[in-house]
Amino acid sequence: MRWIIRIFGVLIGLVVLAFAALFLLPTDRIAGLATDRFEAETGRSLAIAGPIRPQLWPALGIRAEGIEVSGAEWSDRGPLLKAEALDVAVDWGVIRGDDIRVTGVEIVRPDILLEIAPDGRANWDLGTGSTPADTGAPSTVPASAAPVIGLDGAVIRDGRIRFVDASGAVQEWTAINAQISESVQGGDIAVKLDALSNDVPVTLAAQITDLDALIGGQETGLVLRMGADATEALFDGRVSLGPTASGALSANLGPDALARAAGAGPLDLPQGLGAERISLAADLDYGVDTLSLGNLDLSLDQNRVTGNLSIELDGERPFISATLFSEALDLAALGSVEEGNEGGGRASAESPEGWSTDPIDVSALGLADADIALTANSLVLPQSAFGRTELRTRLDDRRAVTDIIDLTAYDGDVTGQFIVNGRGGLSARADLAGSAIAIARLFSDLFDYDRLISLGDMEIDVLASGPSMDALLNSMNGGGSFRFGAGELLGLDIVGALRNLDVSALRNGASTIFDEITGTFDIENGVVTNTDLNFTAPLLTATGAGEIGLGGQTLDYRFLPTLRAGGEEVTVPLHVSGSWSSPKFRLDLEYLAQKAAEEELERVQNRVEREIEDEVRRELNIQGGQSAEDALRDRLENEAGNALRNLLGR
Repeated sequence: MRWIIRIFGVLIGLVVLAFAALFLLPTDRIAGLATDRFEAETGRSLAIAGPIRPQLWPALGIRAEGIEVSGAEWSDRGPLLKAEALDVAVDWGVIRGDDIRVTGVEIVRPDILLEIAPDGRANWDLGTGSTPADTGAPSTVPASAAPVIGLDGAVIRDGRIRFVDASGAVQEWTAINAQISESVQGGDIAVKLDALSNDVPVTLAAQITDLDALIGGQETGLVLRMGADATEALFDGRVSLGPTASGALSANLGPDALARAAGAGPLDLPQGLGAERISLAADLDYGVDTLSLGNLDLSLDQNRVTGNLSIELDGERPFISATLFSEALDLAALGSVEEGNEGGGRASAESPEGWSTDPIDVSALGLADADIALTANSLVLPQSAFGRTELRTRLDDRRAVTDIIDLTAYDGDVTGQFIVNGRGGLSARADLAGSAIAIARLFSDLFDYDRLISLGDMEIDVLASGPSMDALLNSMNGGGSFRFGAGELLGLDIVGALRNLDVSALRNGASTIFDEITGTFDIENGVVTNTDLNFTAPLLTATGAGEIGLGGQTLDYRFLPTLRAGGEEVTVPLHVSGSWSSPKFRLDLEYLAQKAAEEELERVQNRVEREIEDEVRRELNIQGGQSAEDALRDRLENEAGNALRNLLGR
């Protein structure tokens, strides 16, 4: 029984001591110290509207209720911080009169407002307030009173943060619970946080090597982990409040979760650009105005890109510089003619038989300037697939210039330059040269025409402007040349049509084998004009001239084929007209008759001219090879000379 009595005696003594400490604790001193020091250091007022009570449990300290920190003077949205209560724990040495040593802080239900003004000012930018040296007033805060804070008990419980950007949009985090504590690993500071952002759970864990160095503006180590539903990210490096950061960054991101957490709608990213997953690893280096990602390894769904990327933020627009490589880059899901016609491709609702009239949005060209080099061993676009691709794009104030350094396209090689200019509207220029191009596939992708089977060389230099694909093609101007090697023209049996003088020979399934097709062309307001077509085939030759409407998708072209058979030649013009989708072919016998009449008229004119000349020669008694015109001129000169001499009396 004696040991039980001794235990109770000790407990009673501890309770008496605790109650004595509760009433001896200098609450007013602590509160005054906190408010004065805060205002002196920040220039903001700290108000404590509720009571300030000492407490013994769960730690020796005080509870202040109704905490409020004033907002920026330019804001009318309310205080920077409001909290239901603030619990401050102190070391037991305060009872003996020692310096106040804060061992823990807990903020209960804080409501924090973070706001950016339209001019870029931030309400959390706490400038240094007035100090005794500034005002001349005696200090109420002894230098020795500055508390030494132990972060083993710093806690935020059930908080809320609202962020208002310069446009007035609000982003809100709720159910925030955070804890800052000293870790067991050499005094590092550990931070843990969990919250809800638009009902998406968000977690954060950080380990700071030296918090005092960080607060003092020095660089220190940081390991930071973040998670948001299907998203996780890790940074391991060094940071300062400069702000600067350098170290290894890795992330595995769920775009939908990030969008929901940010309060945005579905991102609706195309497959291949992060529709399902985005992951990256890089060496991050961040300064006040620069961000660089070295040794970048970026995966966007099935696409993987490596290289280096940097962003400069000190100009009128961000400047992006990158050198990127991809083994296989698949961008087929960016859009196609059949899926939506978002400003390009074939027909739209307004233009069922022609090009799309939907506006082409190039506003993204104004978001940044850039110099990006991309190399890929294969590149797939919505309607085209390329092999080895080496491009360099320079973007300057909404004008993008892409140099095609090396491009394996349609089994051939393409070089040149492509320009998209979004300054004051949309214009585009293409200056391209291709060799050994598979013409059927090229024309099928560009014009939905696949009947010309050949490998060809082409040069083109064109300029177009307008807000839609329809406007661009109807405004196109420029020119070029082409040479198509041996191949086949599907759907046109020119030899059969000439032999039988029957246009029905120009039927699907028929074809014409040729050796070469060459020519040049001019383009004016979307109409291609060609006058020097030269067509050679085993049984025939042909020339051609006419117009092809790129904008209107029309044909008005006449071939003049000559069939060689049995030592004789037969020429029957072939006229092609109508639309690309429904071309009309006819043997132009009227044209042939007209040409024959013109030739006969020319022969008659030549015969009459020869007869007149013979008569003049006889009249002038011209001998030898002198022409009638020269003889007449000589005779007139002689007669004029004789008349002049007679007039002068010589």
